[in-house]
Amino acid sequence: MQIKTIKDYSKPLTEKQLDIVMEYLAGGSSYRDLLKKHGIAVSTIHSWVKKYKTFNNNAQKPIDNDDHNSLNENDIISEPTTVMTPTNRKTITYWLLDYENTHKQGLHGIENLKSNDIVYIFYSNATNIPEFNHKIAPKCTIILKQTENGTKNALDFQLSSQLGYLIHENINANYESRYVIVSKDKGYGTLQSFWKDIADISYADDLNADAEIEAIQSIISSVKTKAELNMALIRYYNNDTQHAGKTYRYIISNNLFNSEKPTSKPGFPYYKYDSEIITILRSVKNSTELNNMLQKHYSSNGQKASQLASKTYHDIINDGWKF
Repeated sequence: MQIKTIKDYSKPLTEKQLDIVMEYLAGGSSYRDLLKKHGIAVSTIHSWVKKYKTFNNNAQKPIDNDDHNSLNENDIISEPTTVMTPTNRKTITYWLLDYENTHKQGLHGIENLKSNDIVYIFYSNATNIPEFNHKIAPKCTIILKQTENGTKNALDFQLSSQLGYLIHENINANYESRYVIVSKDKGYGTLQSFWKDIADISYADDLNADAEIEAIQSIISSVKTKAELNMALIRYYNNDTQHAGKTYRYIISNNLFNSEKPTSKPGFPYYKYDSEIITILRSVKNSTELNNMLQKHYSSNGQKASQLASKTYHDIINDGWKF
């Protein structure tokens, strides 16, 4: 089975064009605002938006072909979705998948991704084009990136370059962006350190990370004792006690569960914040205390302290934290 784009839409928007369209659809910027910012004619931006809407409303359908079971390079796959607005597209998640490292296991969970997920899959000639289960048409956008061979760690360098490009393009966007590197290669850790004051970067073994986090948050909020937590995790991981134990230890060591009083708010994305911020959240009773504690937390950052505290405060409120 092979997925191809409909002929009339075989030339998808470039990444730069897509970023500008997303900026417009996120709200807060008019065509004229984008003209001033990017120097691109209103009529041109309007045509991109129209093309994007048309593309999403006439998304590709699988074409039966028993001779093929993979995607063509540079295909972009989408399922019909509603146009994303400020209310249903608050955060865009960019997944950068090192297919050479994860192989098909890294694609686990792709069926759970949503229209605000954009997946870049990096592969080389050594691994060939990734194979997908086309019975589950993903709602996300998928962009295949075949990397150039010839040097050691070529894929790593190109994935890192793509990450830097995306961060630069989204730095002033009117929507939040987060980046997830899907790989078991811990060498990417330097990227998180390098961009820590600018971008939200995390790591995952596969594309199921967000769905797993949501499920675990639900478990934490529903159990009352550590024993119940342990048993619930074992059930969730289908009796994989090693995986359940690893998650259990992480929850306990990061104080994400307290049997004496509720410590987790259902639906709040704790995974976006480090343990020190989570500790602050659990200690404050109102927005004033939160703001003061954040200012104190970032005081060692000099002139950036106020800016970092303000950004974190607004992120917490926008993510739904209730006092």
